[in-house]
Amino acid sequence: MKNYQQFHYHHYYRMRPSGETVECTRQECFAPAEAPTADNPFVQRWYYSPDREMAIRLPRNVMGDDTHKANAADLKSQERWTVKAAKHGDLEIDKPMSRSDDGKESGFDIPDDADGPAEFLIKKETRTSIRIALNSLTPDERYLWDELLSDKTKAKIADECGLSEGAIRKRVKKLAQTLRENPALKNYFD
Repeated sequence: MKNYQQFHYHHYYRMRPSGETVECTRQECFAPAEAPTADNPFVQRWYYSPDREMAIRLPRNVMGDDTHKANAADLKSQERWTVKAAKHGDLEIDKPMSRSDDGKESGFDIPDDADGPAEFLIKKETRTSIRIALNSLTPDERYLWDELLSDKTKAKIADECGLSEGAIRKRVKKLAQTLRENPALKNYFD
């Protein structure tokens, strides 16, 4: 299973034993956990939601343990489906390719001013190739892609991620290289 703690989320929370959640920083959310004791034998667990871009530090009790187990099973199921879909070429047709901060979705629509069936098929193949390439990105690469499309500066992205601007520049270069090397896009780069 992927290490979801290494991803960067927009929101971090800490759940109290009562079930109430309080927003906190990334450092507070992923702070080192206390070792289990005889009084509290539960280990520290987290709830991750890459789709909703949030992580929650769960309380060390039965509720936290059960929530973590259900979340881990769901994430593992999604990972298996993604691998299966990649092997069989299945695509989510209605899934947006990116989402801006205000929630607007982008499907990279190519204008439908085609002169005939050949141009229409070429445009459809282009959309499919882009979708395949984006679906193959890791969650971190996909997050960076979405942030770059929202016209944020590298400095702003670095600040939000808690990284240096140089680290973001390296990740952008690596993302560009990954997309150039993607078999689905091989016909679109010289």
